[in-house]
Amino acid sequence: MKARGEDDIPEDAAPADAAPAAGDAGDDEDDAADTAAGDDEKQGSGDPAVYTKKEFVCDAADVTAVSLSSNDFPVRVYPSADDRIRLTYYTHPQDVYTAAVKDGVLTLTHTGRRRVRPTFSFFNSLFTLLSGKNGNVVEEIRLELPAVWAGDVSIASSNGRVAVDDLPALKAVDIRTSNSAVNLNTVSALRVRAATSNGRVTAANVQTVKELNLSSSNGHIGVSGCSAGDEAVLHTSNGSIDIKSLTAAEIDAGTNNSAIRFEDVKAGSYSFNTSNGAVSGMMPGRQEDYDIRSHTSNGRNSLPENAEGNTPLRVRTSNGAVSVTFQEQ
Repeated sequence: MKARGEDDIPEDAAPADAAPAAGDAGDDEDDAADTAAGDDEKQGSGDPAVYTKKEFVCDAADVTAVSLSSNDFPVRVYPSADDRIRLTYYTHPQDVYTAAVKDGVLTLTHTGRRRVRPTFSFFNSLFTLLSGKNGNVVEEIRLELPAVWAGDVSIASSNGRVAVDDLPALKAVDIRTSNSAVNLNTVSALRVRAATSNGRVTAANVQTVKELNLSSSNGHIGVSGCSAGDEAVLHTSNGSIDIKSLTAAEIDAGTNNSAIRFEDVKAGSYSFNTSNGAVSGMMPGRQEDYDIRSHTSNGRNSLPENAEGNTPLRVRTSNGAVSVTFQEQ
């Protein structure tokens, strides 16, 4: 079935910011329903920074993958109430976003240069100061997917947080952003990769058949209640790593200038590496079960530097303590 949305408006239709002509009332009800929310314009006072809100709707059966590109907009992905896919976004003549479906891929393309900012006014500045919000700043980009939809999701963003919630049947999830956070909550997928810079990455109740790969720079990584059929890779710099319940074939956690803390971990091999920070946590089983290689400088080390065993455990830091204990099962 053909997707319906702002791209289906006839070329001779009135523009979104113009009043409809008297003869335009003959459009069918479906088109009116699909475009009613899509052509609403954020209300302002003629400010050139006002964006137009759009909604693109299509049948989930027609889509095998979603690829979104955005700049300066938060992106949120969450379940839809039915079997349709809904994409809500905002566009501006100088910051153009366009949605389309081609060859089974729903895309949101961005052809603008940067977010158009509101013009200065005393009242807008006062509102921003008192409320912490900008009266002309538009909302987030929202992608609603059926809970049973099993496809790929790719998001490339900058200067905007990305959140994915409550989707249990995805295939590949690839997220890239900068200067903002990535939050994953209750997601099951074939694999998950999420990367940012100058922002934190958090994953709660995320399960993957293959890899779970989370990375940042200058940001914290937090994991709780997660599992990966293959390796779980958690890498950052100038940010701490906190692991609370993680099961994987391999666990590889690395940072610098910050600490690594872990508990309730289970894997076939372990690697915890940092510099100028401590490593602390509790391992399952007995110390004798592990093939240990550990090192620190200018800090106390609770582990032997070398010990023979079955399960690889690698712990390394500098200018920080190693405090790892074992809990016999």
